[in-house]
Amino acid sequence: MSLMDAGVPIRALVSGVAMGMIYDEETGKYVVLSDIQAQEDFLGDLDFKVARTDKGITALQMDCKIKGLQIAVLEKVFEQAK
Repeated sequence: MSLMDAGVPIRALVSGVAMGMIYDEETGKYVVLSDIQAQEDFLGDLDFKVARTDKGITALQMDCKIKGLQIAVLEKVFEQAK
């Protein structure tokens, strides 16, 4: 909205969400959390922000705090972020 207020033309609506993941190295199990806040962001094993329009992703940021990351985890994060 600040871009629109500054006169920047906007072609499509964009929304974003902060995601997080808690991972258990011993079992390999993980939980993906939506709409995280400071506590989960700081203590989690992955934080991921994604912004998108109805046509696709416009921006993303990821901070991975574990060794290796399975593609299945990223697929779940993207699906849950919709």
